Amino acid sequence: MTLTKMAIYAAIAAAVIAAYFGWASYQQGIGYDKRQAKQTAADLSAIQENFRISERRTDVAAKITKAKDDQIRTTNTRLVAALDELRNRPERRSAAAGNSTNCQGTSGAELSRPDAGFLAGEAARGDTLRAGLQACYAQYDSLTAK
Repeated sequence: MTLTKMAIYAAIAAAVIAAYFGWASYQQGIGYDKRQAKQTAADLSAIQENFRISERRTDVAAKITKAKDDQIRTTNTRLVAALDELRNRPERRSAAAGNSTNCQGTSGAELSRPDAGFLAGEAARGDTLRAGLQACYAQYDSLTAK
C-alpha cells in the first residue's frame, strides 16, 4: 500500500469519526433542548401555582383586615355613644368623709363623668387590641394552612 492510499484511508477514517462525533454532539444538543424545555415548563407551572397561592393569601389577608377594621369601627361607635350618654352624669364628687358609703351596688351607675369616661375609653382600647390580636392569629392561621 502506498503512502497516498494510506493518507486517503486515514482522511476517510478521520472524516467518519468527525461525522460520528458531530452527529452525537448534535443529538446531545437535541436532548439538552428537550430537557431544557421540560424544565422551563415545570418552572412556569411552579410560578403560576405560586402566583395563585399568593393571590389567595392576599384575598384572605384583605378579608381579615376588613373584619378587624369593622370591629374597631363598631367599638369606636359604641365608645362615642357611651361618652355622649355620660354628659348627663355629675362631675367628680368631693372626697368628704362618709361619701363613699352612699354608693349603691357595683354596676358603675354612680361613677362620675371623668371616671366613667376613662373606664369606657379603656374598655374600647382593650376591644381594639383584642380585634388586632384576633386578626393576627387569623392571618397566621391562614398562612400555615394549605
